[in-house]
Amino acid sequence: MRKDKMAAKSRVLLCVMPFLPIERPALGVSLFASRLRQQGIACDVFYANHRFADRIGFPLYQRIAQSAPTHDLPGEWVFSRALWRHDALPDEAFDTYARTTPGDYYPNAFLGQIRYAREQAPQYIDDLAETIDLEDVDIVGFSSTFQQNIASLAMAKALKARAPNLHVVFGGANCEGEMGLELHRSFAFIDAVCRGESDTSFPQLIEAVRKGADMSTIGGLVYRGAAGETVESLVPQAAIRDMDSLPFPDHSDFLAAFERSTAPQFIEPELTIETSRGCWWGEKHHCTFCGLNGLGIGYRAKSADRALAEFRHLRDSTGIHTFFATDNIVDMRYFTTVFPSLVEDGTRLQLFYETKANLKKDQIGILRRLGTTWMQPGIEHLNTHVLKLMDKGIRGIQNVQTLKWVRQHKMLVTWNVLCGFPGERPEDYEEAIRFMRSIRHLTPPSSFAAFRLDRFSPMFDRPDEFGLSGIKPYPSYDLCYPGVSPDARARIAYFFTYRGTTDAQTLKGINRAWSEAQDWKQEHRHAALSAIVGTDLVTIIDLRPGHPVRPYILIGDDRLVYLGLDSIQSIASLTANLRSVAPDRAWDEAAVAKTVQDFIRDDLVLQEDDLYLALAIQVPADTSQDAEHVDMAAPSMRFARQDEAVVT
Repeated sequence: MRKDKMAAKSRVLLCVMPFLPIERPALGVSLFASRLRQQGIACDVFYANHRFADRIGFPLYQRIAQSAPTHDLPGEWVFSRALWRHDALPDEAFDTYARTTPGDYYPNAFLGQIRYAREQAPQYIDDLAETIDLEDVDIVGFSSTFQQNIASLAMAKALKARAPNLHVVFGGANCEGEMGLELHRSFAFIDAVCRGESDTSFPQLIEAVRKGADMSTIGGLVYRGAAGETVESLVPQAAIRDMDSLPFPDHSDFLAAFERSTAPQFIEPELTIETSRGCWWGEKHHCTFCGLNGLGIGYRAKSADRALAEFRHLRDSTGIHTFFATDNIVDMRYFTTVFPSLVEDGTRLQLFYETKANLKKDQIGILRRLGTTWMQPGIEHLNTHVLKLMDKGIRGIQNVQTLKWVRQHKMLVTWNVLCGFPGERPEDYEEAIRFMRSIRHLTPPSSFAAFRLDRFSPMFDRPDEFGLSGIKPYPSYDLCYPGVSPDARARIAYFFTYRGTTDAQTLKGINRAWSEAQDWKQEHRHAALSAIVGTDLVTIIDLRPGHPVRPYILIGDDRLVYLGLDSIQSIASLTANLRSVAPDRAWDEAAVAKTVQDFIRDDLVLQEDDLYLALAIQVPADTSQDAEHVDMAAPSMRFARQDEAVVT
């Protein structure tokens, strides 16, 4: 009876700790807040990350959260002293580590700023632990993803010291599988860990805590036994099958915290939304390096009507038109259902989704018409053999096609080159270099680095199959978790180092390709390859470095052939399409092939095996002023390919 009375006035407190990016809410927390409030359970959400950003300065916070490599754990290091206090390693330990990492992510000035943030962290934790309103709070939950573990542990420890009867619960991506089990073993102030999708298990846990009920049948739960020992639930974690059953996320706590902070002086807020879980590609072919889905790779998506209703609800209730979808991959059906309906609403949305790189031109176009200006398709290489080693299910020339179409729609794109996969060959990088030299006018990769070994990826789960050895957590875990054993650190870690099988010649090829990518970044801003498409002719302006600066005037068959290669074609499919487009002309495969070879000679068409792609960015003649860097009066230009009759 007494427990029921206490439960009636008890509250749940959900804490969002650094280093979650400041501009977007924690989706899992927003879903919990919505569900608990619908069930009549009092729930408060505290965005502590905004407080820390105010304390150390927004630019520094965001640089630590988003600019430095995540596997170096700079955000975890910042809070390591707040957690371990006198047992924490000295500042010099991270400085030494950072100077051994590749790239120039840690100049001395930034290392000094990291030291400053680390100095602030202990007092920040102490101040918050004393000022957070714990009246009637019986359960406090921490959602931890990537660089939120140490700050969450430090705050949980401080709150537990202040209120020993507080029930501390951890969840989130950092608690999946054995990571959550080891966190519970290693940190006695954690009472329970919800592993996997906790939409139902967390409310069940709240009920069990307040009623003093048995927890052994709560799926995926780790909890304390009678003697304080770590106990695993008898029931495995369960995935949500009906995505439409989830509530709309309640982002009101985030928006209030954002407006109270200094963040609006620097950045606009964006809203997280989730329309699916798992990966429809990974169900069939799990990319060898990907560990994002943990143990829940099975794909489940919201119906088009439900997804559309959620977009409209969040847009209309907040007035915010920037959305960050947490989905691992977009549901392709949305391109003919959800996105066109949002376009018809007449409001523009900046919408981010993870996608495969095999999107069609009209699919990219619908995102652009919606108002989206940035994409991150899953482009990880330009060589088909390496992409096969990744099990990406795509060819290098398809990735180039996506880069071209994104540029044609005047969108920004972010992509990376991953290298070092077992089975790579020197010739893979020679072909990648050939591609790079032809597409200087397209967006270069943001980074070029060896693949990182992540927990739950096929290469992590089956290292012998991929020839990997010497697997151990990144050294940054030693810096951030000095108070646990090496074996415990290995179970907590998500990022790992390894010894691969790349031979010396392939390594030379990788280094040459890396250098080529750096040149590409330097030359990209001044490069252009535009095709101004008129009714009777196509004018191609080539301003790529290393190419003759001249226009090409394409008329007659040449014009039709080049336009026919806007999407990837074989000679056979191209010829068939031309016969359909211009049936009055005598299209012969041999003649078409000769024309295509002429374009290849001038590096206007990219070839991969028997597949061909026109490289120029198409610009309608009536908007030719938008063609990048086009100067028809340039004195060095000369005409080419004018020997064909005009099509009438």
